[in-house]
Amino acid sequence: MSVLRFRYFTLFALCCFLASASVLLSAVFARAALAQDIEQGGTGAGAEGDANEAAKAYDLGVLFEKSGDHESAFSWFSVAAEFGHTESIYRMARAYAEGRGVARNDKFAVPLFQEVVKTNHTGAMNSLGLMHFAGRGGLPKSSGKAEELFRNAAQRGDTQAMYNLGNLYVRGSGDRKANLAMAYVLLDLAAQSGIKEAESLKQGVDARLSIAERLEVDALRTQWRNSIEANK
Repeated sequence: MSVLRFRYFTLFALCCFLASASVLLSAVFARAALAQDIEQGGTGAGAEGDANEAAKAYDLGVLFEKSGDHESAFSWFSVAAEFGHTESIYRMARAYAEGRGVARNDKFAVPLFQEVVKTNHTGAMNSLGLMHFAGRGGLPKSSGKAEELFRNAAQRGDTQAMYNLGNLYVRGSGDRKANLAMAYVLLDLAAQSGIKEAESLKQGVDARLSIAERLEVDALRTQWRNSIEANK
């Protein structure tokens, strides 16, 4: 390795270290500030004070998550969740489902996802759909329930749900036969949002479309775009 390249990699490594250290220090200082707020009686009275504390705890969780400290992130999401912070409850559910920062426990994840789904959180809909599809966390295995949840999330613009729903339509689900025209439209919408797996799967579907199915595509695409627009 040349001296110039060695210096370049050394500088790059130093920049990465400083960026990581900056995130960690921000989290440490923010944690101290929040702890002081709580010790002194909170950041305000009533619901507004609770919302402020929840938001601060959530921000700390995000900072620790970015630094790679998933255990601390989970801890702060738990604090925010005690105040009913929806996104924190969702992140706790994902942590349990994925075993990130806490021992994997699908039975803890499911009720948390179910709670957040009530708020029309599309990420929770999609995650709970996957749990139903696989029959995880004590849920009965149900492609029909998974399809319902993926569809609800997709109609609200969730591109990962579009991909998952399209995937279901490629192979069919339960008693439902494959719907290649619908699958193509959903995978195309997901691919346009940058989901690489959707693009490769869409190409495979494209090769299987009949003439009649190709004639359906434009109408279905318009229907989906109108549905997403209506749910914004």
